[in-house]
Amino acid sequence: MRWFLLCVLALTACSSKDRLKEDMEFFCNAAVANDFKTFVEVGPYVVEHTKSPELHQVLAGMAGGRKTAWELSDELQAMAKAKGIDDCKTLRIIVPPRRE
Repeated sequence: MRWFLLCVLALTACSSKDRLKEDMEFFCNAAVANDFKTFVEVGPYVVEHTKSPELHQVLAGMAGGRKTAWELSDELQAMAKAKGIDDCKTLRIIVPPRRE
């Protein structure tokens, strides 16, 4: 019986989905699917529909202006790239051009 439980746990762990990757794919398409133009529009929507704590933590940086749009964009782009997502359409749409 113990052996059976260990096998079930191992199979569950191996077959579990990459929640952060799914959430980053959702984020990277959210502005296109919903015609969002700003972080203020897309942020709450994404938090409501995603489950990964890593994404929620980064998006929490919007609250109170603790991070600039460019800082948030850099973090989110790095997360997307780490999950194999090269084109995050949402960031292209909602992040204003950098000021020099």
